[in-house]
Amino acid sequence: MSIHRGLREQLGKEPEPSAAIIDSQSVKTAQMADTRGFDGHKKIKGRKRHIVVDTLGFPLVVKVHDANLIV
Repeated sequence: MSIHRGLREQLGKEPEPSAAIIDSQSVKTAQMADTRGFDGHKKIKGRKRHIVVDTLGFPLVVKVHDANLIV
């Protein structure tokens, strides 16, 4: 059993989440970064991170890629 499943049950929730929330953030990287892209919408040269959490805020998925990649 994973830690999140146990915590969810202790909080009176089902072990598996029924909903999730996704958010993204573009962040600047140093010029020495291996790869980076340009997010034209936010005018940032760097990386973009997407994080998916359940309704309690426990992370389900984290993905980091060049800022110019469209997912």
